Amino acid sequence: MNYHKLGFIALLKIIIITNAYTKQNTDTTSFPRFEKFPVFNINYQYSSGGYRGFAAIDGSLKYPYAIKPDLYLITGANYFLNRCNINDDLYINNTNLHSISLSIGVIKPITNRLNILCLISPTIASTLKSTVSNNDIFLQTDLITTYRISKSTEVGVGLSYYRKMYNNNKQVIYPLTTVKYNRNNIYISATLPSDISIKIRKKKRDMGIYAKYTDKFYHSNSPLLTTDTDLLNFSQITVGPTYTYKDWKDMHIKIYLGFVVHSKLKAFNRFNNKISEHKPSGSLIFNIALHILK
Repeated sequence: MNYHKLGFIALLKIIIITNAYTKQNTDTTSFPRFEKFPVFNINYQYSSGGYRGFAAIDGSLKYPYAIKPDLYLITGANYFLNRCNINDDLYINNTNLHSISLSIGVIKPITNRLNILCLISPTIASTLKSTVSNNDIFLQTDLITTYRISKSTEVGVGLSYYRKMYNNNKQVIYPLTTVKYNRNNIYISATLPSDISIKIRKKKRDMGIYAKYTDKFYHSNSPLLTTDTDLLNFSQITVGPTYTYKDWKDMHIKIYLGFVVHSKLKAFNRFNNKISEHKPSGSLIFNIALHILK
């Protein structure tokens, strides 16, 4: 039984049924945006776990276009660099993991309360130590439908599908749940299972707490790695306080300080069997980011 296809079919049925129902809805209530669209982000992150640590640079550019009043096109690009400092592993120590992706998607308002988002992101993810090949290509597809319950609350459900395009065809599928709440200067934003944040909003500053889960796959095309290694998987969970300075209109600086409660770098062979694992323990994390909004 193909559970991946069944998952997408189930979600599509929900969207079709909801669409048929909401077309009869004559509600014309107008809702303000929860926040402006982030068109440019760049951040630097460092976590230290003794002789095992990671440093990362993440930059993204996204831009929405109104094709017509009820259809929006989203295009974007993202680059993520993760530098692994694993001093007890001569093969992985100082290995750079690169991820370069392009994104294209659409946002379709069905009614003033219901929206559908579909986003496709082909990605090159590898150590880039040799010529890029088909083995370095991954594909992620996100499909989310959101419903605006009230002026202050929005919820959504969806699916994310991720696969390696060639050879071992590594596939991952998981459900998505989104929540946004904004009332009395308290803002809650969550895209589960990847992140959640709670902020107290002021005119020029935001303060709050966050939790974030990162999970990325890379093809190990480096000649320095063992010949058995086909995939590297980096995962991390961080929690801590955040501070945002927003005195420059649409340009914000955000600082994250926190604690890494989970961090792993795992290596798999071409049969998807784990052949090694590295786990920094109890490391602190520092992250500074620049956001430009529209």
